Amino acid sequence: MLLPKPLLSTQNKETSTHIHVRYLQKGYYQDRQKGGRLVMRYEEQYRSEGGNINDDCPIEATLDIVGGKWKVLILFYLMQGTVRFGEFQRLIPKITQRMLTLQLRELEEDGVIHREVYRQVPPEVEYSLTEFGRSLESLLLLMRDWGVVHKERLARKTTAAPPDTETP
Repeated sequence: MLLPKPLLSTQNKETSTHIHVRYLQKGYYQDRQKGGRLVMRYEEQYRSEGGNINDDCPIEATLDIVGGKWKVLILFYLMQGTVRFGEFQRLIPKITQRMLTLQLRELEEDGVIHREVYRQVPPEVEYSLTEFGRSLESLLLLMRDWGVVHKERLARKTTAAPPDTETP
């Protein structure tokens, strides 16, 4: 049962315990914080006027655009400039032609990329980022930077010598 928001919001100045239940869907539960005080916890979920969970969630809205295995790679290569369909196939060799077509079509429908078709034989199709697509550049660069740090971390783990476990 979904109760109206906010269900409960109170501030106890003596114990500095703040209780706020924005949405109650699965219920709230109690948890202990530092000092052993008992406080209320909640799981915040976004709920739209239509009643669908996470319709208003900004993370989900972003993932609707860039989610998937290939879209982020496609967008990253488009940050560097215009790319032709055949170039994508060379840049991302593991993607199938059908999947590339679907991903490009979805990005075009979302207004993230622009598709330019040149009427010639053979036909030439070029893709570029729209202004809306350019707004994703900072997100893509942060993802790239995080990936570099993650790969370095993994490399340190694999090159670290395992402890000697000699048995007498």
